[in-house]
Amino acid sequence: MKIGAIDTSTSLGSVVLAEGDEIVVSLERRVSNAHGESLLPMIDDALKAASWSPRDVERWAVDIGPGSFTGVRIGVATVKGIVMGTCAELVGVGSLEAMAILGHDALTNRNREPAVDVLVPAIDAIRGEVFVQAFSSLDRFQVDARSRRGRAADQNSLEALRTAAQAPTMRSRQIESGQLCALSEPVCLHPSAFDAWYTDIARVSGALVERVAFLGEASDKLIVDGVTIVRLSQKLHALPHALGVARAARTHTPVDPLEPVYVRSPEITAPRQ
Repeated sequence: MKIGAIDTSTSLGSVVLAEGDEIVVSLERRVSNAHGESLLPMIDDALKAASWSPRDVERWAVDIGPGSFTGVRIGVATVKGIVMGTCAELVGVGSLEAMAILGHDALTNRNREPAVDVLVPAIDAIRGEVFVQAFSSLDRFQVDARSRRGRAADQNSLEALRTAAQAPTMRSRQIESGQLCALSEPVCLHPSAFDAWYTDIARVSGALVERVAFLGEASDKLIVDGVTIVRLSQKLHALPHALGVARAARTHTPVDPLEPVYVRSPEITAPRQ
């Protein structure tokens, strides 16, 4: 399947074209808040570089946030317009999930064993706050939860974990290097509140959290006690990227309507009548 993916959730705009497991074209530009001017030219450049027409893309994927309110809306509106004209499939991918997928791949060895227990991507939310979400490999989550609860790995317990992973607060996505399980929904918080939030996530999920990977530029603000910390905050892991969106798009289900994820209300709202 030919996939087009875009990310405009932060100051980094990126466009990726992929076919199956192969990345055909990957473009990125630091554009601050100028996505409205730069996105369509980037998409056009990517299509020309791949020698594709817009109708060659069978599925478009877009970052739906959280992130820049304006940037996310520009990305979603642009892809909706393309899909309206080409009848391609449309999927939305969370910005923190896209970061987690790339971090998971970077920290997974050749035996597909993750080097950490939990991944926490972070994005600057302005006002001194950050957007964060906790993820784990579903396989590791299953093993750790069984170990902590001290029970055998029978079929019933495995089925219960799979059911929990499909619940609204603990969703799983099948990705190339294993299953990624969301241990929380995206939240916006002050870094000083992170330790308490993270401790609560560990308690509720029942997963071991001895080794944690913090992902993204904004993760430098995060501190948690009593765990081994790995930080990936440079280059591909600094901000959400369309490479992660494209990876997730292979397993997401097309949705209609597609709407942005607003963890925090927009600063500007319509006046009351």
